[in-house]
Amino acid sequence: MLDGTGKFVAVLNMYGWYMQINGVVVAATLNSSGFMQSDVTQIFFLHTTNDCSGARYWGSTINEFVSYLQVAGTTGYFGAATGPIMTTYSVEQFSAGEDPANPASNCLLFPSGFTGTGTPLQTINLTSLGFTPPFAPHFQ
Repeated sequence: MLDGTGKFVAVLNMYGWYMQINGVVVAATLNSSGFMQSDVTQIFFLHTTNDCSGARYWGSTINEFVSYLQVAGTTGYFGAATGPIMTTYSVEQFSAGEDPANPASNCLLFPSGFTGTGTPLQTINLTSLGFTPPFAPHFQ
């Protein structure tokens, strides 16, 4: 995919559009207008605490090579595709209209914890990538 100036944005594979942000390969949802907004009710930030406090972690990956990119406004949320095994005791769950830049109003608790891969949450202002809509597939 190229932007309106011919700048490379992402490559298409069988699972969707892939791009690299800060050294992390992410699966992005794109259309001709640019980055599509995510449903904030499907964005989840993991915590090793039992009250959604402290560091936020990302666990939304396709496989050990690709992470999902979730978008709210002009902010992209993602994490590395692989990381250490950690135990999560709480998860932020956002309601419609909430901004993931702020703590979620709902904190899901897992008193026994669940174990899985998690990496520190990363964010990026997507306008800093310098893309200019419209975006268009380009095949060579």
